[in-house]
Amino acid sequence: MTTRRHIAVSLMGILVGSVFAAPARALDVVYRRSTSRPTQGTITDDSRTSISVKARLRKTPEVVPVNDIVRVRFDGEPASLNLNRIDEAGGRLKRALDGYVKAFSDSSLTNERLKTDLEFLIARVTAKLALVDPALRKQAVAKLEAFRKTHSGSFRYYETLSWLAKVYMAQRNFTAVPAVFASLEKAPWHDYQMAARIGKARLLLLQNQLNEAQAAFQAVIGEPAKGPFGLARRYEAQIGKATCLQRQKRYADAVKELENVIQHAPAEASALQAEAYLRQGDNLEALGKTKEAVMAYLHVDLLFSQEKPLHAEALYHLVRLWAAVGKPGRAADARARLTGTYPNSPWSRKLQAGG
Repeated sequence: MTTRRHIAVSLMGILVGSVFAAPARALDVVYRRSTSRPTQGTITDDSRTSISVKARLRKTPEVVPVNDIVRVRFDGEPASLNLNRIDEAGGRLKRALDGYVKAFSDSSLTNERLKTDLEFLIARVTAKLALVDPALRKQAVAKLEAFRKTHSGSFRYYETLSWLAKVYMAQRNFTAVPAVFASLEKAPWHDYQMAARIGKARLLLLQNQLNEAQAAFQAVIGEPAKGPFGLARRYEAQIGKATCLQRQKRYADAVKELENVIQHAPAEASALQAEAYLRQGDNLEALGKTKEAVMAYLHVDLLFSQEKPLHAEALYHLVRLWAAVGKPGRAADARARLTGTYPNSPWSRKLQAGG
């Protein structure tokens, strides 16, 4: 209950801030991870590493590093665009994509930075959809690669690399993804470098090189965690290590690793929390603790449904386990939501194939 309450409060703060925190006069607004105070003014420059914002009463622009940026609102953007961003954050990806495409197609749009950002947002949402629909992966790669090449100096450059790596990993494109991680590791921030090393470890895990993957995850865990951004990467590496332990059938050890993440990772870190609960469910089921496993998967279903690939996987397990604990009605509901919401997901196909 505490976790749920904290997440609800966090999400409410994000939504209220998104809708009502607009400045009194038309300005560019950069929302930041490190402070609740957005940076407002006129964007005078942006690069791979920063955005410069000139406030009316400041002599010099304020420089915001890219790894501190949550989102950007641009002067003159359509009022509906922020609702599209809220749709994306809430997992209503098709609606968000339609909104972004509509805004990008508006012939009256003259702000070139906004048009570039819309191009990125379209590519990002397409990538998110592709992670639960393999038919979209080729399209997602094409959009991300096009943005990477055309807007190599954009503040969205490193985030583009992150999404490109995820889609290549989903494709099992083990030839293309190492170069993406190598480029990502060149980012000037330690947390981004950690993310690249975690990605390399996940690649080893996908190739079933368990000992090498576990050593790579452990190396990241052993790095100094510089601030909350680095700490989040450490938790991500702990989940990876727990997955290695799970594959080695060291289920109790994996549970301990995951409990640390669940207890200490920020409640609003939805992707971290969702993956931790998902892997916790796997290990609890392997230990014969079926009811506890159901509760772990249920956390993903109830609290983190915006994390689409993880939510689809959780629904798959709930279909099986609700039936196992004598709840056929809830199993049927989970089945209907999995096949209805994620019809092309590998988990939906696995279920329909009787897996």
